[in-house]
Amino acid sequence: MGIMGWLFINLNTIGNNLKEDIRISVYLNTADKNKISQIQQYISSKPYAKNVEYIDKAKAKAIWEKENESVENIEEILPESIDFYANANYINIDSLNKISVSIKNQFNKEID
Repeated sequence: MGIMGWLFINLNTIGNNLKEDIRISVYLNTADKNKISQIQQYISSKPYAKNVEYIDKAKAKAIWEKENESVENIEEILPESIDFYANANYINIDSLNKISVSIKNQFNKEID
């Protein structure tokens, strides 16, 4: 019984770590730095968000090139975004939909 309990705890921990390794991006329609800061602060203040980061075009290009082949002038088509990782408790369809709706309701014109 002790080994089974230990195995269950470790599998649960691994599952949570995998869930928390999913990057969520909120694509921006604004270049207004004050509005971008408001969006970032809003997301950072929520219990579902971890490691909230503003991704400008240069950083988006670096991420793209790390994960894909290099493409000339790719930064021209990559959007700026606010990226974050969700806590494991929020990685389910219902919670992700609620997160999406709450961000859209708060910043409808500034995000895609």
